[in-house]
Amino acid sequence: MSEDWQNLELELKETAYHRSLLHWSQPGAQGYPCNAYWQAADGVVRSGSALKKKYQAFWKRATAWEKAWSNLAFPNLPADPLVDSESFMVNGHVGWFRENVIWLSPATQGSVLPVGRWDFEAIVASNNPQPGYYHLANPGSSYDLSYLLMTDIAGRVTGASLIATPTL
Repeated sequence: MSEDWQNLELELKETAYHRSLLHWSQPGAQGYPCNAYWQAADGVVRSGSALKKKYQAFWKRATAWEKAWSNLAFPNLPADPLVDSESFMVNGHVGWFRENVIWLSPATQGSVLPVGRWDFEAIVASNNPQPGYYHLANPGSSYDLSYLLMTDIAGRVTGASLIATPTL
């Protein structure tokens, strides 16, 4: 039994190591620059700079969604990490997503993504994760708008910015 406990404890430590970042102002912090990170507190989302740890391999502990969208897993992907304000553990992502990857639930009123809101159900995915339930925000459009969204680690949208911008 104690061996199982030790394995679980080691697994949790390894997950925490690979899924968290270092704040650049932390005493003795040494690492590699991270593109950006975001923090959400009291309904406000702020950006900042952080460090990736030496020998950190985020992709080893990334969810399937993060492997497809997070720039911590692979560079040049659109989603920046959203971190817990105390532990700097990655608990979501913030990024610009095109209309053709934003799937809304039937409860979402209308066909336009509800920007500036936190109380709607949507998911970011290349393909419809649940056909017959989710629908595209603008199914007939040319997908020329991108939205700044906040997601959890599985791609479920937890907030949308007041800003939508034409995709270049």
